Amino acid sequence: NIKIKKWWSTLNYLIDVPKNYSDKINLFKEIFYDSCKIRMRSDVETSTSLSGGLDSSSIVYAINSINNNDSSSDFSYPHNTFILDYKNERNNETEYALKATEGLNLKKNIIELDLNKISPEELIKVIYHQEEVTGDDGLGPWNIYKNIKQKNIKVSIDGHGGDELLAGYSGYPRIAMKECTSLDFLRWLDLLKIHLKMNEDVNEDKSILQILFKKLIKKIKVSYFERDSNSINYNIFNHSMGEYSVVEFDNLENLSLLNKELYIDYHYRAMQHNLNKYDKFSMAHGVECRFPFLDWRLATYLFSLKSEFKIKDGYSKKILRDCMKGLLNQQIINRVKKKGFNPANELFNTTMVDFISDIFLSNEFQEFEFFDKKKIHNLMNQKKIEYKNLFKYIQIFYLTKTFSQRN
Repeated sequence: NIKIKKWWSTLNYLIDVPKNYSDKINLFKEIFYDSCKIRMRSDVETSTSLSGGLDSSSIVYAINSINNNDSSSDFSYPHNTFILDYKNERNNETEYALKATEGLNLKKNIIELDLNKISPEELIKVIYHQEEVTGDDGLGPWNIYKNIKQKNIKVSIDGHGGDELLAGYSGYPRIAMKECTSLDFLRWLDLLKIHLKMNEDVNEDKSILQILFKKLIKKIKVSYFERDSNSINYNIFNHSMGEYSVVEFDNLENLSLLNKELYIDYHYRAMQHNLNKYDKFSMAHGVECRFPFLDWRLATYLFSLKSEFKIKDGYSKKILRDCMKGLLNQQIINRVKKKGFNPANELFNTTMVDFISDIFLSNEFQEFEFFDKKKIHNLMNQKKIEYKNLFKYIQIFYLTKTFSQRN
């Protein structure tokens, strides 16, 4: 008889953390470095897709440090980094990724990605390998692993999981704010400033009043000058697509509000989506991904920590920043926002117009069973279209064609 039994729950392995903060940092560093060392075991060259953010930069530094201080022969060196250089990207992060490699003994591989030069055939191939509807073109990670494969490298040690463990996404400060009582007003203000810096286009050293004023001006501008593009209805389905079912969560009643959200994202939601996507992109090129932030010891330790050790003093990922202070370039440690491997919407909108428009206006697309032809015509006649919002329909169209051809 087959029985379904849950074999693991992170909540069952929470630990008693050190009382002194410096001891907390030291224990974090010990676990983090060892989680990197374990994933370095290889008899072939290894690599890291380096975004210039805190997570991947910390991994690259730890790997270099382990190599310099450990005579063990169970890992291969020199280590390779692959840095994505988006051409014409307003928030190009190549500068930060290069700063993360300063003074380190590793190979740097810079991948130039110009969306103006991507062929429709390449985009369709990415959609095919992604095998799901995400609204994300996936060209960034696709090209990273494609180039890793071309260098005949089989392993990539990457930074996924850090955001979900250490409150790296922009929505987390607001959740932490809800934990505050009337006695925590200063912490509430600190969290508000973190929220604004993560969600608004502001300088890191601005005061909270300056940030609030700029946010007010931006809100007025959007309300009165950009209403047309925000009011467009992008729904072209001819019926409701239904609801997704979710798995049953662990009992999280003893966790703080922030740790509950992080726990759900780490175990059930955001990270599961990311791992699924990156596993498909990497394995499409025969590259194995390894993730130090998925080490079970790191997870049980960080879910044992209070919220204030993850988000405080103007920054998220508090304990990781303090761990890497004096080691990583200070500009990387001080960064609040990062873009990652996706282009900004305005770059996507200017480079994908012809590709998306040609498909939307084709007879085959308009006769597709899930879409409403009248809604498509109404949408394509709008003046200011966010083409990023249309990409998911392209994915649905090509994925359905692919699977129907298989059957």
